[in-house]
Amino acid sequence: MLKKLAILLTIGLLVFGCSSSDKADAEKQQQTQTASESSGPNVEIAYSMKVSGIPMMSEMTFNQTYYTNGDIGRVEMESIIPVGEKTRTSKFSTIIDVDNRVVHYVNDISKTFADVPFPDSAATPPATSPEMTISVDPNGETKTIAGVECKGIDLALEISYVAQDKPVKSTMSGTLWVSDDFPGYDLYKSFQEKTREALPVGQMQSGGFLDFMLKFGMSRDNLDSLYASMDGFPFGGDLVFTLNKGLPNSFDLNTKLTVTETNTNPIDPSMFAVPEDYTKSEVMQVMMPSN
Repeated sequence: MLKKLAILLTIGLLVFGCSSSDKADAEKQQQTQTASESSGPNVEIAYSMKVSGIPMMSEMTFNQTYYTNGDIGRVEMESIIPVGEKTRTSKFSTIIDVDNRVVHYVNDISKTFADVPFPDSAATPPATSPEMTISVDPNGETKTIAGVECKGIDLALEISYVAQDKPVKSTMSGTLWVSDDFPGYDLYKSFQEKTREALPVGQMQSGGFLDFMLKFGMSRDNLDSLYASMDGFPFGGDLVFTLNKGLPNSFDLNTKLTVTETNTNPIDPSMFAVPEDYTKSEVMQVMMPSN
């Protein structure tokens, strides 16, 4: 449970229902060259998410920094998870190369990487989603976060499904602070649209707390409804997830999201490429905690 939860929280932009596969060296070199030639305007968004409420677990922290130039994206992730008297820290990045239809998982500490190709949409059956309802109400309030004025929305979401032969519901409720008026938002939006076009089955992540929703196998229509309901990038949020209502293992998950910085400073194009001296590995090895 904890292992799956950590993966769902820490992967920033895309999730794929497939395992990594070997690629020829020539293909990797072509992808690296294409990515390293990226240039032009960029946007960087850094945010932190704190999660508490998991039984017998202390508060977990997930820090992510999102980079994109509108054509290719990178998410640097750090997860800090208390386990007993110890704290497990994991750091890795994902490079989402839409043009080459691959996601590179990169660990700069161990100098390893893994490639996960985009799923073949023609061979992937449409996802069947549970019943879902979304309620979005602008509350008329504003809040300045990281120097950006954000508008408040009260969000409520309910998903109904069957588990262990019982009708079950999971809900999410709380307030989000969103903005579509900050430098670089056009690049963020452009990249989101590009990735969604490349993944018609809707296997997208919003980055951050809404990734929990992928756990329920949501369809493209439901995912699009979620993105549309936010109407901007979430700069802050206080949300409560109630998971598995109707089952003995139901619990509330409290999630707090805060953007700490946004900028459009120049980004080294090499950030969007896997270094040539890194060793190919498996995804779980790349994501392995460093302590």
